[in-house]
Amino acid sequence: MKPSAFVHSLFALALILLLSGCSHSQYKSCAAHHVPEPPSPPLHDTGVLFATDRQPDSLKDLAFSYTRNLSAEHLTYGVKCENPAGGKAACIERSEIFDRKEFFSRITASGKDVVLFIHGYRYSFDESLEIAARLVQRGKVDALPVAYSWPSKDRLFAYGTDYDINEWTFEHLTGFLQELVNALPPNRVLHIVGHSMGNRAALQSLARLNLPAERLGQLVMIAPDVDAQTFRELFLRSGQFKNRTMYLSNHDLALGFSRIMHSRTPRAGDAKREYIVADGLDTIDASPLRAGLLGHSYYESSQLMFDDIGDVLHGKRPPERKLDRCNLEPVIKKGGVESQPATIIYRLPYDTGK
Repeated sequence: MKPSAFVHSLFALALILLLSGCSHSQYKSCAAHHVPEPPSPPLHDTGVLFATDRQPDSLKDLAFSYTRNLSAEHLTYGVKCENPAGGKAACIERSEIFDRKEFFSRITASGKDVVLFIHGYRYSFDESLEIAARLVQRGKVDALPVAYSWPSKDRLFAYGTDYDINEWTFEHLTGFLQELVNALPPNRVLHIVGHSMGNRAALQSLARLNLPAERLGQLVMIAPDVDAQTFRELFLRSGQFKNRTMYLSNHDLALGFSRIMHSRTPRAGDAKREYIVADGLDTIDASPLRAGLLGHSYYESSQLMFDDIGDVLHGKRPPERKLDRCNLEPVIKKGGVESQPATIIYRLPYDTGK
């Protein structure tokens, strides 16, 4: 085992021991529904439009670092060929840098809805583009994939640095979202999919805007690394999306670690602490999908998850999808039971591990 992999494993093990047994209990009555993992649809290399405030390493190779672009413009625009399966792309399609005008002209000329992916903590530039492509291909959505890639350090022990840089990107993302909506083709909408800390940037930016309702599609928030109370307030100011969906999990140890880093304030995507339920928000429990030691990127590999995200982007509400209907019971906390009526949420079915 490489030294870095060994250190990472030790860190993950320590984190599991640290977080085990330190949460209150919450129960929900929900029958287990086991289904086989669906096959992934065929994937193909594709060009992904991007905007990034990372410092370029090589504009010729479209390589970007984890440092901040401190130029007056901050943002670089372009299209890069990516393999959504994470392999080396072999596109015929050209990868190139655009000026701002050409980039938004490409958006308009596409004639399609846009699915914008905003990544979270510990992502490289190319990984953010790969996920953008994966969302539309594995979700079976006929839309244009676009990635907004902020300068994450892509290092396990750089959480604090990523958190600060994520805040630095708020203003740049705010301006980008406004221009992106202005450039949409006639009668087309913007869907936003955020993961982890990317939801923090998305919600803070959306709260500063007043985007037209007819231009907004779905807002999808996966494992949001956002203070739970702040999330409750910000999502109400996120704009008039057709609907807003949040995926959370009670196996997300990364968000448990984030809670400790933030004076033990609960994170919105950590179902081990609480389930956030609110009018105008579909809360989906993705706990059946375990991914890796930290359980934070459960959306990246399960076709069950991609199928459901695809259904969301097609405008299907939870009763129309293949979800378990669950009855959320009151929360048990130190000092007594919280007064809370039973609430209906939905859960992804259990996969068989095949």
